[in-house]
Amino acid sequence: MQTEHETVSTEHVPAPQLPRPEALQDPMFTKVTACGDWLVCYDPHVRAGSCYQRSKARWITYSNVDVHTWIIALDAMDLRPFDIDADAFEHLVLAAHAAYGSRH
Repeated sequence: MQTEHETVSTEHVPAPQLPRPEALQDPMFTKVTACGDWLVCYDPHVRAGSCYQRSKARWITYSNVDVHTWIIALDAMDLRPFDIDADAFEHLVLAAHAAYGSRH
């Protein structure tokens, strides 16, 4: 609740970026997960990733993320692309953590 002496300021919040339609249609950038319930897409051109859960018809979007952050996010959600075996994905995740850690 505001009092008469408080000031309300505004902040510009940019709209989230979404993967472009051509990235969503390209099998190089869009994959089904190993569990089969999710489609995951990363678009390096706009630095955005999206996950679509087929069974619940819902989207989760990550905006302004690099590929390392995207891989870490997929791992945190336990979403591995179907065409990357578990060991290879684990190596990708470790490399992503190392690259992310070197920047922060």
